Amino acid sequence: MKNGEYQKILKSKKPYLILIIMKKVFVIASVGMLLFASCKKDYTCTYSYTGEPDTVVNYTKLSKTAATAAESVCTLGAGKWSKK
Repeated sequence: MKNGEYQKILKSKKPYLILIIMKKVFVIASVGMLLFASCKKDYTCTYSYTGEPDTVVNYTKLSKTAATAAESVCTLGAGKWSKK
């Protein structure tokens, strides 16, 4: 829609059209936010050894591929992998 069409809708007595447009914009924005939010995540790997304090390694903003590789390294080293 062009800018003039929005003004016509606003001046008309059809507020339901405005609600329909706003709902569409909200749905598109929500889907976009979910896509960006789910791309990269934070993880931790905790190593526990007898007689020593726990060692925690933080991984931030890892993609799924990088997280899988880091999890393999963590578990091979007897660490506990977790998602933040």
